Amino acid sequence: MSTLVTKLKNLLSRKFLAAVSGIVTGIITVLQGETVVGGSLIAVSVIGYLVAEGYLDAKAAAAAASTAATVATTVAQATDDSTIDTAAAIAQSVSTELNAAAETDESTGSTETTASDTTTSTSSATSA
Repeated sequence: MSTLVTKLKNLLSRKFLAAVSGIVTGIITVLQGETVVGGSLIAVSVIGYLVAEGYLDAKAAAAAASTAATVATTVAQATDDSTIDTAAAIAQSVSTELNAAAETDESTGSTETTASDTTTSTSSATSA
């Protein structure tokens, strides 16, 4: 049931709806005889959607890399058990987020994790 909800959520995203409306408008334009304009509209809609999704995926990957570097630095500087526990909590948080993002990618082909989401959870794990 949750995969259905996730898929519906992604189908109702603004990026996806904008791309679909551009494609539909392009098809209508092509059917009215304006093939160059319609074809261009379809191509721009698809390319715009792909660029937007790629940008979000790149931000998520950068956030994960930054968090991994933070964990590595914390572990390298560990001087007592509480620091090691903090590093383990951060690593667990990152692992959970990456698994959730991977599940989202597999079921929808998209992820919406942003750098601020990962940073926020890392900060809360660090302060624990």
